[in-house]
Amino acid sequence: MKRKVLIITTLTILILPILTQTTNANTYFYELEGKQTNNISTQNYSIYTETTKSYLYENIDKTISRVEYIPHENKILIETYNNLYKLKSTKKLNCSLPIFGGFYSGMKYNFMVLGQLNLTENNTIPIFRIEKYSKDWKKLGVAELNNCNTIIPFDAGSCRMAEEDGILYIETCHGMYKSSDGCNHQANLGIEINIENMQIIYSRSNIEYIGTGYVTHSFNQFIQVENGYTYTVNHGDACPRSIVLIKRGKQAIWAKSYVDVLKIPGEIGDNNTGTSIGGFEISSNNCLIAGNSILKNTKILNRKYNRNIFLSIIPKGEMKEEKTNTIWLTNYTDKDRINTSTPHLVKINERCFAVMWEEYEENCTRVKIAIVDENGNKTKEVITLEAQLSDCKPIVNNNKLTWYVSINNKKVIMYAVDLNSDYIYEKDIIENNKLLIGDTNGDGKVDTKDARIILLFYVGKEQINLKNRNILDVNKDGKIDTKDAREILLYYVGKNKSFGD
Repeated sequence: MKRKVLIITTLTILILPILTQTTNANTYFYELEGKQTNNISTQNYSIYTETTKSYLYENIDKTISRVEYIPHENKILIETYNNLYKLKSTKKLNCSLPIFGGFYSGMKYNFMVLGQLNLTENNTIPIFRIEKYSKDWKKLGVAELNNCNTIIPFDAGSCRMAEEDGILYIETCHGMYKSSDGCNHQANLGIEINIENMQIIYSRSNIEYIGTGYVTHSFNQFIQVENGYTYTVNHGDACPRSIVLIKRGKQAIWAKSYVDVLKIPGEIGDNNTGTSIGGFEISSNNCLIAGNSILKNTKILNRKYNRNIFLSIIPKGEMKEEKTNTIWLTNYTDKDRINTSTPHLVKINERCFAVMWEEYEENCTRVKIAIVDENGNKTKEVITLEAQLSDCKPIVNNNKLTWYVSINNKKVIMYAVDLNSDYIYEKDIIENNKLLIGDTNGDGKVDTKDARIILLFYVGKEQINLKNRNILDVNKDGKIDTKDAREILLYYVGKNKSFGD
């Protein structure tokens, strides 16, 4: 029996550097073997955003691929991990143009958007290049856009994509040719592409007005597509000066409808809006937009005010200001000395979403997760994690809310929050006197089988009901880990007469 304890102790030494479990949710931190970069908190912005450089997507076999643009190499890094977050493969792709716009994992293909400067206002050179790849990363086609009133692609904004019925939709931004007032203004830009032949079937790049979907300046862009309609969200500081949602048909010149979701006070064109947006999703009935703003407590656009997290709900069938419901998920004031980051918004299913943000307090950063329904109602209490976010939008993989952060070119951490666990949604309600402490498998005994289940759970190979965490956390340190397995073994061989000896 002593020999079995030694074997498990050796296993504990091997696995400790790989995985750590948090104490307040069924959440894991995995240190990855992949390339070390730096993307901490890069989802956060105060004035205007930048293009997203870090992505995760799920493959058909449930493995995860990491895609990240490496600026100093002008290359795309692609790493694939198995369901235990072990590195399976690595490759790099050379970028064919010097400016990275964005990546999109489509239903059948992967897409990359690249660009180049056009400071001489040359109408013949390609400014935007959209590349189509197979899922095993073989280049299959290219579309190019020139003569598009652009000197700087992706200027002071982002680039996001969606697809439906064989069409790829792109919502991005650009710095434009010099106008009659002698200025190079910035605005959003849209592209629609036939995926099969990679022909551009529609683009929108000229100076227009909101009725055509035009927003200037646009400091962040989002897009969703459903039933032949595109829904775009832009962060405008001038025309309009608001967070604006626009609905339009395929290749439509005119917008079907639009709504100022969050109006921003101040002078037209003042870049300081005290607001950012970080997520846009659609449900069966609604559009949901997540962001942060100082407008919860003040209309004075002074950056000293704390920003609070908001979630705006707009019915898809009635896109009107009076039907828009903006919910504030935080209520911090200057006295709290807590600020919030630009949030992520993740669609778990048609009626369930996760709003995720960082909170900064002195030298402390933590992550908050609010699980909400399609109407913005919090289904359970907000989760708090000792973690960080990045510009990698979390995905749902193997029923886990999953994202990664690369820290100061020193390590790469994958976070995974188990959505199977009731512990995420409700407090522990188990009555200890009905269950035997340490009886992991519920067979009425405490033995080596229970220790083995805890070890398998710790390395991610076993699911257990975390409603029973009070009987599994035998040493009462708030964690279920190898120490609990060791306590069970010592109890089994008679070295401890009770747990905690």
